[in-house]
Amino acid sequence: MRSLAVFKVVSFQVVLAYNVHRSFILIYYGDNAATGQPWQAGYNTVDSVSSFKIPAASVSELSSSSNINVTACWSFHVDGSPILPANFLPFGNGEAVTPRLENGSSEAITLQQPFKFFGRTHNQTFVNNNGYLIFTEPLSTHILPLHSGRDIIAPLWTHLDNRRGGTISYREDTSSAVLAQVTAVVQQYFPNLQHSFTATSVFVATWDSVPYFSDEGVVTFQVVLTSNGDHSFILFNYGVLAETRQPWLAHYDTVDFEHSYNFSLLTVSELSSNSNVNCNGRWVFHVYDVCNTLDCTGNEVCRFRDGYGCGCLEGQRPNPETFDALEFCASSTGTISLSSCQLFESGFPPEILHLNDPSCKGVSENGRVLFHFDNEGHVCGTTLSSNGTHFIYQNTIQSTLPKGVITRERWINISFSCAYPLIQNLSMPKEIQAEHGSTGSALVSKSGLDSSSASSILISSSTATALVSNSALDSSSAGFAVVSDSGSDSGSAGSALISSSAISTLSPTCSFCFMFVLSIDLPGRGTYQIRMIPYHDAHFTCPYEGDVEVQVNQQMYVAVEVEGVDRSQIATVLDNCWATPVNDIDYQIRWNLIIRECPNPEDGTVEVLQNGIDTTSRFSFRVFTFTRPSDQIFLHCQMHLCLVQNGRCAQSCNPGHRRRRRRSLAFYHSAAITMGLKKS
Repeated sequence: MRSLAVFKVVSFQVVLAYNVHRSFILIYYGDNAATGQPWQAGYNTVDSVSSFKIPAASVSELSSSSNINVTACWSFHVDGSPILPANFLPFGNGEAVTPRLENGSSEAITLQQPFKFFGRTHNQTFVNNNGYLIFTEPLSTHILPLHSGRDIIAPLWTHLDNRRGGTISYREDTSSAVLAQVTAVVQQYFPNLQHSFTATSVFVATWDSVPYFSDEGVVTFQVVLTSNGDHSFILFNYGVLAETRQPWLAHYDTVDFEHSYNFSLLTVSELSSNSNVNCNGRWVFHVYDVCNTLDCTGNEVCRFRDGYGCGCLEGQRPNPETFDALEFCASSTGTISLSSCQLFESGFPPEILHLNDPSCKGVSENGRVLFHFDNEGHVCGTTLSSNGTHFIYQNTIQSTLPKGVITRERWINISFSCAYPLIQNLSMPKEIQAEHGSTGSALVSKSGLDSSSASSILISSSTATALVSNSALDSSSAGFAVVSDSGSDSGSAGSALISSSAISTLSPTCSFCFMFVLSIDLPGRGTYQIRMIPYHDAHFTCPYEGDVEVQVNQQMYVAVEVEGVDRSQIATVLDNCWATPVNDIDYQIRWNLIIRECPNPEDGTVEVLQNGIDTTSRFSFRVFTFTRPSDQIFLHCQMHLCLVQNGRCAQSCNPGHRRRRRRSLAFYHSAAITMGLKKS
């Protein structure tokens, strides 16, 4: 029987891939039979300068190995150009190229989407062989004027010669992949834009392995223009850059020289090893008209100081030692505003300022930077303290410091506070009219009277209210001055209303500070209200309204309320209540109702119903008249505020437990309350 011949075969494919910039060889291997014949795989050049031999021991191994981690596939970059860094955008495929001319330029390139460059809109551009873009007309010179009087973007302006190699190509790209790539880059480096940036157009120009005219080597770099219609950015991407002795310049400039940036580097190669966005070889610039977006007020003007911002117009810098600080305090809230333009001119942009809690930033509004704290989810590191004469909410405006052991940057520290006074007297007159009736023979007649011999009293309908605003601290209390304080005795009370606008500032004192630290103390004033309301009932649900007839010896219920303070932290305490026959709290004839927070033991009708546990205190007594000639009586109460953090503020009035208490540092405020009685 005749035997059949067996043929051994091989299968493989070679692909040459190239564009105007790059050339590659791809070799694919199928099933390859082993052979005893000589063989080799790889590539070589005519001068044997560039060559590669695939390291396989047998032909069959070509199908089971690779240099790119894809079995049976080998790939080679064979145009001799350097590998591009990752920061380059794709280029080459289908791009237009500039002519190979010394000092040559592209034709006018119409932009599908206009590019805004510091307020000027350009609908075309020119790509110059010598490493720059220009918008109005082509230039045919490699001379490097620092200010050319044109809008110009120059990633590397020097004398280049693409006649001897390299390629200069460009394109405008609106593909979703490239737009997404550029959008991500801008958002990464500019995360604090007022509105998130999304690129709608990208223009890319690339100088790939272009030789210097001096033949000192080649350079590879790229410029990217991107815009969303309102905001524009430029990206400079640098690859391998040979050193040169030629003059060179990397910068951008505007026709009016108002906006420019010059790279202050010693050598060309430093463009690839440095960055302004912490990514070596990449430089990114926001090139929109900053002044048109700053929204400066009528008292401000756009200026440059380490960046653009709203500076103060001449004559518009009131109170510069405190940045024209304005404070408002009410209850447990505080607001302070500073002049934006004064902060900017001093080198403190609003975005680096915060309260004690770094998350509590300022809000820019109408030329002011506002900082606010309250006790409802916005404490912001505020502290509450007392010093024996005031209770004080305090916070600090400070700048964010860089991390590290030392810094040579200036920083700011502005302490501000809302202080409320300890002693202050409040007069709350209410006219009370009594009908004719019998009275007793003692100093006061109130008990032991039957209904047939009782006098009646009329109470006017108005509810007495007093507004209390803070006075400033004395010199021993953080540098404030006392405005109007009265003593805390039951027999002496001050004026009906305190109002103070005194604000003092402390200049920083440093033995070694070089003015790097700016420290300011700004005291503020707070306001709250004290009201006294008479009620019909023990449940305090029915206040007197209009002219109401009250019988002598009838039980009257009185509430003393403080509004405008934080009831979770502060309580109202009645210290003393007493009556006089005339509207004078210091009058010598008086009858005590409450003495040192407790009922007068000589008057069994007085009952302290609530004291020192809330912002409202309550008591009751039986109505009476004085026996001395007078058609009125006036009721006075003295009270104070205290912190409740250490428990109950008022002392116990149980028999055997009363003791004179030293006034705590938590006591804040006292007031006198007056009610009038008039016999008809």
